[in-house]
Parts: sequence; C-alpha cells; structure tokens
Amino acid sequence: MYVGNECVVDLWADNTGGYSPDHLAMIFSNGRSIASILMAMLHSQGLFEWEDLVTKYWKEFGKNGKEHIRIIDVMRDEAGLADWTSQIDLRQCDTEGIKKGYFSKLFEDMTPYWKQKSKHDDPAGFGPERRYAFHTRDSIVNEIFRRIDKKERTIGEFLKEEMPDIDAHTGITDESIHARIANLRHNPSATKDMFSPSWSRMGPWDIIGVTKSFK
Repeated sequence: MYVGNECVVDLWADNTGGYSPDHLAMIFSNGRSIASILMAMLHSQGLFEWEDLVTKYWKEFGKNGKEHIRIIDVMRDEAGLADWTSQIDLRQCDTEGIKKGYFSKLFEDMTPYWKQKSKHDDPAGFGPERRYAFHTRDSIVNEIFRRIDKKERTIGEFLKEEMPDIDAHTGITDESIHARIANLRHNPSATKDMFSPSWSRMGPWDIIGVTKSFK
C-alpha cells in the first residue's frame, strides 16, 4: 500500500518457500479497477461521455436488442451480458485475435438478458437489473476502449505504453515475467462452484496483473 510515492504496507506470506515479494499473482476481478481507471483517463481527455450509447463508437454492437445499452450500463454490470453464450477459442485471445474482431463478433451476436428501461418505459422508477458480469464485463470494456482511444489500442497496449512503470501485465510472452508468476493451487472444497458449466465457458479469464481479455 502506497501513500503518495511511499510504501507504507508491504505484506506477503508463504508456507512453502516458493513465493517471494517479487512474484506476480492473478488479481481476478480487481482488474476491473484498472480497466475503470483507464476508461476514466480517456473520459478526462473528452473522448466520450459515460451516458453515450455503445453504438456511438461500435455500431455493430447494437444488434439483437442492444441498441439502447450505454457505456455506463456496461461499467455497472447493467447491460444484461453477464455470461459467454458460446465456447471461447483460446487461440483467438491474443492481441491479434482481438483486433481481428474475435470478441467483437461474440458480443455483437449476443442478446441481453433484459431490456434496458427508460423513464418513459418505467414510470414506477424501477432501474435496470444488475448481474455481476465477471465473465464478460472487461472484455466488452476492452472493445469499447480500443474504439475510443485515439491510437486504437487495447487496454493492455495502453497500459504498457502509458504506464510502463506499473508492474501489471497482460498477454504474457516475456519469459522473465513468466518466471515470476506464482502458481495457483486448486482447493476443491473452496472452489467447487468455480468449475460449473458456466465457468468452463469463461475462456481467457484472469491475466497476471489485469483480468480478462486485455491483451
């Protein structure tokens, strides 16, 4: 934990002798915070508004009842796109695959679980439904991000270029970084729900330093 540039808390622990302060670990859904910060950086440049329709930047996204989904709906897990609807091809989950439109096509073909409600549609004041989209949220954000960024970079590319001193990584190809990655242990009693059919469709879920398909 840092206060300004000063490290005031530096905690780590290991009972096997195989982990050190220099190891990297997956941060799972904490990667949402990084994605949100980077989106906010683009917002601070005046490149978009949170209330903008996703289709303003990604016209094809509006198919199958998604034309009213706003960027803020995606950020708040209110887009109704909380799960993959088909098997993910891990071979397409690198930067090249993303930029060729692999994820774009997946999301364009999806149908939201619920229709977005406007004040006109919903005079009683009920807001949109919300479902935690830990499978898909930041993959959708990544697609929006690269369409808004002036250089059309993915979140991973932006992170490497604009914030190179941050020890967070996506799409690991550097062997020196691979050597620092901590192994995960499977604890069946603690993670049995993670291996449901829903989880089996997740595809490239957690990346070291940043989660989801940010490469």
